[in-house]
Amino acid sequence: MASTESRLRISVNSIVTVALVVAGLDLLTATVINIPAAGASPFLLIVLLFVALFFLFAYASWRGRRWAYVGGIIVSIFVNLLFGSPTDILYNPANSMFAIAFTFYVATFVAIVYGAYGVFIAKRPMFTLRQIPRFSGLAFVAVGVAIGGLLVGTFAGATQSRLLSTAGQRSDITIPVGAASLTKGAFAPGNFTVKVGSTIAWFNADASVHTVTSTGAFDSGNLASGATYSHTFAQAGTYQYYCVIHPNMKGTIVVTP
Repeated sequence: MASTESRLRISVNSIVTVALVVAGLDLLTATVINIPAAGASPFLLIVLLFVALFFLFAYASWRGRRWAYVGGIIVSIFVNLLFGSPTDILYNPANSMFAIAFTFYVATFVAIVYGAYGVFIAKRPMFTLRQIPRFSGLAFVAVGVAIGGLLVGTFAGATQSRLLSTAGQRSDITIPVGAASLTKGAFAPGNFTVKVGSTIAWFNADASVHTVTSTGAFDSGNLASGATYSHTFAQAGTYQYYCVIHPNMKGTIVVTP
């Protein structure tokens, strides 16, 4: 019986450890991806602190420390409350951040459930032996859901890329994938020359929302992924434009007589 209880604790330790490591890696990956757009900030340090806490509690859980269960539960809940629910990402499997966000929420859910279970079995080991099949099944379901989410994100992203590539061929200027993190090439081409009376079309091939804005001249408003915006230039001149949401994205239109 003692051997069975020991195996149960080891299983719970392993599951919580893996869940916390996955959550920490997801949060770290998302942070690294968004550093070029967000830049260094106090908030970045806070996020990195949470990454460190995920790894710390994962290590402590692997070592069999019960306080690591409680710590993992607290940090998982707090980070979810801090960042809220990114519905715009989770509702769009083609979004480049979908796989990261999806696996993060699955991992923190598992960390919370099994962390609570780990605290519970420390107090009532005999009763919990009957619950092994049920909680083992939950672990397999969670892994299946995570893998399914990754596959959905991968196939949706590939499908969107093919569709956007075809649609983008009908535009003059394209907003490429990952444009928010680019300082050059956020609008391709970045410099475009036309004659008076010409119409230019911008196409958003990125998964994020952008704008095409030239103060006092034209403004696309929020341009969703796959959307196109057109503007006809009636006067000669040089028009500097940018994305209101991501000011580092800039382009130039030169209109000649």
